[in-house]
Amino acid sequence: MTTLANDMPRSADPLSRGGAALATGSAAHASHLAPDRQGAPFNATPTPAVASPTEPVARSAEAATGGTAQSAFRAALTDPGLPAPVGLTDGAGRPAGRRFDVYRNNVAVGLAEALEQGFPTVRKLVGDVFFRAMAGVYLRAQPPDDPRLMLYGAGFPGFVRGFKPAASVPYLASVARLDLAIRQSYHAADADPVDPGALAALPPHRLTMLRLRVAPALRLVKSRWPIHAIWRANQNPAAPKPEPVAQAALVSRPAFDPVVDPLTPAQALLLDGLMQGQTLGALFATAPQGTDPAALLGLLLARNAIIALDPAP
Repeated sequence: MTTLANDMPRSADPLSRGGAALATGSAAHASHLAPDRQGAPFNATPTPAVASPTEPVARSAEAATGGTAQSAFRAALTDPGLPAPVGLTDGAGRPAGRRFDVYRNNVAVGLAEALEQGFPTVRKLVGDVFFRAMAGVYLRAQPPDDPRLMLYGAGFPGFVRGFKPAASVPYLASVARLDLAIRQSYHAADADPVDPGALAALPPHRLTMLRLRVAPALRLVKSRWPIHAIWRANQNPAAPKPEPVAQAALVSRPAFDPVVDPLTPAQALLLDGLMQGQTLGALFATAPQGTDPAALLGLLLARNAIIALDPAP
């Protein structure tokens, strides 16, 4: 028998209310950046268009998971359609009943709050109600596999990409990838940057044979949407309106907090090569016409994003 401690409810359960929010189309949409039907001006709102995001549930947690106690508890913990697992009791030895519902609610609320904190731009784009409903579907489909809540949501961008009620915001998954990259950059390990003078002091023939090792906090997010402009407009209402062009975002952490810089697709291609171990000589030789590799190197140095100069073997 498993005993469940007494927990007080924290707020409304996103698992039980999320389906209703999407089904009735009652999501609040907060952003001026959602696309219209032509996809360019970024000025309409997402349109939920499903009867229910939930799936039929089994009659019991045991039936849904093959009967093991741990799997039954895990399934019931994120599925409000399942009853408390058989044998689960409170401190007085009584069936857990409502006490398990309170515990399940607190877990769901905690996971939803972790997603809200981890994906603030996505939340702003679609509004609180819609985001909570979407988070409720996600946390049921992909419960955490790590006890550290700061890492929860690594699969959220992929989930958003296939989430049909958000299909009218086609760039939402790209924005989710950028939000995730910023969070990953924030929690990445520290590393000492190279001295820019050391790079400048090397003769040209040695420079061409160098591979640059980038900081653990560096992230590159490529997109066919103006991802940096959309992100910036949600940080600063006075920012220019995004133009319908492909854009990439460079996420670095020169000091304590991540910094996000825009890159062109050509610059992103060069940076991708550097991150894959391309030498500086190859970088300059393959740079697309009109792209300045030196400007990209200058940005990386300014952001303390290069931590080692490795000679090619």
